[in-house]
Amino acid sequence: MVFSFAFRSVCTTFDFVESRLHLGKAKENWFFLCFSLGLHYLCKGSSNLLSNMEFEIKDCQDYEVAKELIREYSTIKGAEQCFVSLNKELADLDAFYQGGALLVGYEHRIPMATIAIRKVDAHTCEVKRLYIKPDYRGKGYSRLMVETMLKRAKELGFKEACLTTKPAVMDVAYDLYKRMGFEEMENNEGTVSMKIAL
Repeated sequence: MVFSFAFRSVCTTFDFVESRLHLGKAKENWFFLCFSLGLHYLCKGSSNLLSNMEFEIKDCQDYEVAKELIREYSTIKGAEQCFVSLNKELADLDAFYQGGALLVGYEHRIPMATIAIRKVDAHTCEVKRLYIKPDYRGKGYSRLMVETMLKRAKELGFKEACLTTKPAVMDVAYDLYKRMGFEEMENNEGTVSMKIAL
C-alpha cells in the first residue's frame, strides 16, 4: 500500500513536470529521475518507521531479565556508590518498586535497557536504574526510556521525580537529564541530586 501510494505520487509529479516543460524524448529520463527520488525518500521514511517499531518499552514481566541488566549496570567503574542497596533491591524487585514501576526496553525483542520508578511518598518518586547496554547506545533509546518513565510517573499520580547521578561517571545521562528539564539541586562530592516537576 505504501509503495503503491509512493508510485502514484511519483507519476503525478512526472505528469506535472512534463506538462510544464514539454519533455518529449527526454521524458523517460525524467521519469527515471522522479521515480528514483521517490524511492529514496520512501525507503528513508520506512527505515525510520521500522527503527521505531523495532524498539519497545514494557513493564517488567521477567524479574530475572531485569536483575541481569541491573547487575551489568552495577559493574560500571566508579558507580559503586549508586548500588549500596543492590542486594536488598535484587532480593525482591516487586517489593522494592511497589507503588512505582520497573520498565524494560527491547530491541528486536531482546532486553537491552532498564529504568525504574521508586515511590518516595504520595507526591514524589525516585528515578533509578537508567541503563542501556553498550551495543545499543547512540540510538536515542535513553531519551525514550526517560520520556516513558516520566509519563508513567505522572499516570501513577506523582507530582515530582527526583534522582541522583554521578556526572563524572555518567556524563551522558547527566547531560540528558538537564536537556529534559531536570534541575540540579545539590552536588555532594560529585554526586548530584536533581528533580523535575511532573
